[in-house]
Amino acid sequence: MTFTEADKQCARGRFTGADLAYDPPSTKNMTEQARKEFDQPENWRSRDAASPMNRNTFVISPSYIRQGETLVLEFRPGKHPGMAWQLGTHLAKAGSPVAPCTLVDAQSDEAMVKEMAGN
Repeated sequence: MTFTEADKQCARGRFTGADLAYDPPSTKNMTEQARKEFDQPENWRSRDAASPMNRNTFVISPSYIRQGETLVLEFRPGKHPGMAWQLGTHLAKAGSPVAPCTLVDAQSDEAMVKEMAGN
C-alpha cells in the first residue's frame, strides 16, 4: 500500500502484472477477435479486487485474487469535489516481487482513458 502526493503516482515497472490492468496493450490496431479477448473480465481482475464503497471506505474482494498474487494499492488525494482520494488497484503476478514506489507525475484522468483506448 502506497500513499502518494496529489498529482503523483508510482512509476510503472515495479512488478509484473497478473492481468492487463497494470500495463495494458494498445487497442489501436487490435483485430475484432483480439479486442473480444482483451475485454474479457478475467483480464481485468485488478479493477474488481478492491473498490471504493463511499468517501471513507473501500472493500477488498479476495475472490478476484489468486493464490500467490499480491494486491498493490496506491492512494492519492482526490482532484474532484467530493472525492477525498483516488485508488489505484493492481495485482502483481505470483512470484513477482513488488519494488518500492518511485514517484512520477500522475497522468490526468483523461490521459489514462485515452491510453487505455489506444489513442
